[in-house]
Amino acid sequence: MVFEDISTTSYKEKIEKLEERKRKIEEQLSRQRAKIRQQARRDETRRKILVGAWYMSLIESGERSREQLLRDLDSHLTRPHDRELFGLPPKRTAGQEQPGQDRPAQPEYEEHGQAEQKTGVFSL
Repeated sequence: MVFEDISTTSYKEKIEKLEERKRKIEEQLSRQRAKIRQQARRDETRRKILVGAWYMSLIESGERSREQLLRDLDSHLTRPHDRELFGLPPKRTAGQEQPGQDRPAQPEYEEHGQAEQKTGVFSL
């Protein structure tokens, strides 16, 4: 039985060393996966900024209408903070619609180049 205890102990030590090595490798994998996710978020943000800058340059050059952008944003943006950023009125929910209305009233937009949005934040 003495010999079994010695060999069992050495196997246990090997298992413990392997488990420690496994834990360190899993930590490294976790850090690398986090770096990949973080870079993917940065890349996505950069793509959005570049597309936005491109689209705004189209508006500035007259190739696209500011009013069309605002109509598109009006149908897409739902969060009050986002809508406020572009000077859009709060989105009506189903409970806020007045009787007899099939859909919420569309906001009125100022003519291109005549005036700034109410907030002054979004202007071209």
